[in-house]
Amino acid sequence: MKGILIILVALCGMGAGEQNLKDAIHAFAKGEYKEAFNFFSKACEANNPYGCTGLGSMYAWGQGVEQNLAKAIELYHKACEGGDTLGCINLGVRYEKGHGVKQDFTKAFEYYQKACQNNDALGCKALGSMYALGHGVNQDLKKASQFYQKACDMKDASGCTALGDMYMHAKGLKQDKAKAQEYFQKACDLKEEEGCQKVMKLKENQEK
Repeated sequence: MKGILIILVALCGMGAGEQNLKDAIHAFAKGEYKEAFNFFSKACEANNPYGCTGLGSMYAWGQGVEQNLAKAIELYHKACEGGDTLGCINLGVRYEKGHGVKQDFTKAFEYYQKACQNNDALGCKALGSMYALGHGVNQDLKKASQFYQKACDMKDASGCTALGDMYMHAKGLKQDKAKAQEYFQKACDLKEEEGCQKVMKLKENQEK
């Protein structure tokens, strides 16, 4: 997850503190964590929500600064409220897993929902998983499939794989192995190894 956080921050930089954000990403890529921390701090102080997410991640992982999960949570809150969906997803993950906060599926669901409503594929995939597991909401496999579909449509490979599994094993959807193969292939095309493996397995079974 750590790498994804930084990569997405890199793609989202805009607004106040943008140059500091770019400098932070450049420094982080070179492994200069203290410099990255300083630049992320400046970006966040300028109310750039993406800078706050980056800063929160550095506190969360103890990079360039002593690990402080409470501070990370505080910064993710600021980022989420400021409009960075990745900050919302990070909060969702923390509440879902109980990392740095008391485990709370309801809050995790709320933050994933906020991200998904702003067309964040990771948020929609996470929301689908919450419906599939009945975490923070009543279990609803039909809704799970809908959110996996939304995530897949936004090119989230894991969403495509999850949807393929639902078609493959008739979970909330009528079993359809052709559809399952279609979604596994989409995941594979998006460079997800699990999707590729499942496509190969299906094809092997068809040849027997």
